[in-house]
Amino acid sequence: MDIYRKIWIKHNGPIPKDIDGRTFEVHHLDGNRKNNDISNLVCVSIQEHYDIHLSQGDYAACILIAKRINTSPQLLSELATKNNLERSKRPGFVSVFAKRPDGSSVASDQASNPEWNSPFSKRPDGSSVASDLVSKGKHHLLKRNDGSSLTKDRVTNGTNPFLKQFRKTVNCPHCGKTGDNSIMKRWHFDNCRYKDSSSS
Repeated sequence: MDIYRKIWIKHNGPIPKDIDGRTFEVHHLDGNRKNNDISNLVCVSIQEHYDIHLSQGDYAACILIAKRINTSPQLLSELATKNNLERSKRPGFVSVFAKRPDGSSVASDQASNPEWNSPFSKRPDGSSVASDLVSKGKHHLLKRNDGSSLTKDRVTNGTNPFLKQFRKTVNCPHCGKTGDNSIMKRWHFDNCRYKDSSSS
């Protein structure tokens, strides 16, 4: 359990739950997660916590909180876009795609590095990892004679990583986190680190 949650419980008793059974969250009023003075801690519902950070333009925190509640992939994408735009405004921020005055970039440096193993980077002989996969018939976008592909197979059998958002999601009763059924069983429910605090 996080130290600031322990401090709040020590001074105020058990952390409450909302009507959906999700444990409330402890918010740092001054935004400094290292300032765990009880006067800097306030207990709020997960939705209130999200709204606070959204009003402050703290999109990175919003993304983390939104993943613990039923949030659409579209909203997560919008938050990620806003977060990246905010990050790009910070002094000293350098995108790997940003161009230097000479026209080069971090991305072009990586591509020209002989040790860089991007599937699209070319070797001295003109080949690449991607072209190797194509020539061996193993590239996931290649069509077979029957029109099927590795990507189609993964979609059909449910192993395509992009299908994760459509898998069954469950909600942990101890911490309120929502996620994919398979991984949630491993780290939540009986194994949740907040189990003791939510039952007391």
